[in-house]
Amino acid sequence: MQVASSLRGDRMRSSTAAAATMRASRPLRISRLVVVGMLAGLEGVTVPVMGIAAHELLASHQLPSEAWAMGTGVIHATLILLGTIAFLLSVRMFGGYREDTADDLAISLARMLTGGAVASVSLAALVYATIDDSWSHWSWFWTWLATASAALIGMRIAHFVMVNRLTQAGAFTRDVVIFGVGEIGQQMLSHYFAEPLQDVRVIGVFDDRGVRSPDYCCGYEVRGNIDNLLEFARAHVVDEVIVALPPAAEVRLATVLGRLREIPVDVPVAVPTIA
Repeated sequence: MQVASSLRGDRMRSSTAAAATMRASRPLRISRLVVVGMLAGLEGVTVPVMGIAAHELLASHQLPSEAWAMGTGVIHATLILLGTIAFLLSVRMFGGYREDTADDLAISLARMLTGGAVASVSLAALVYATIDDSWSHWSWFWTWLATASAALIGMRIAHFVMVNRLTQAGAFTRDVVIFGVGEIGQQMLSHYFAEPLQDVRVIGVFDDRGVRSPDYCCGYEVRGNIDNLLEFARAHVVDEVIVALPPAAEVRLATVLGRLREIPVDVPVAVPTIA
């Protein structure tokens, strides 16, 4: 085991020497939730802007005899506010702002258009029920609907392309370390090895059982104990350390969690699977 420990120490020193290069080449990391939030914000701005633009466009091309009645601008402004709120709520209700929305362009467009259709029908019903049948309102409404739909479809396509590029660049990938190769750790590693998650990459596996720790577990190299993990985390960019120890091992858990406070990473504790 002294030879094995020496080899592991050499690996750690080698990885430390390459730390600066690794950190410099690390791609921008961003949460999918942030990207979806940006999309919702942009759509929440686009819808009212298209409504205002449609109003100004039609108003600027009126003949003197076709001048809109007083108060038309206030009515349109109210409808723009209500329409924007209805659109955002409807798209959210149909799952258009879920984190995985942009992974499939067809689903993304379908959810957005479905939510937009519900909001449009609701707003059209409100216009029909409360406002006189004036061309000034309906011409503006349909112009707003057409321009906003085109703009929103274009934004969804651009969002899809951007998310694909960020995914390929590894912007959403979380580099994860597993600590513990007992039953719980083996369950996790078997799952990751057989069906790798899209946004999770296991970059290190560690264990604290000394001579009982294997050199490999489920296809992953066991790189050492808690001291080696801390050194590894300081030399590499680690987003999360998953502690895969049994709940009954209270002393081990307390010791490991206490040591992991030395590094700035998320430290979830794995829950064993009940067969």
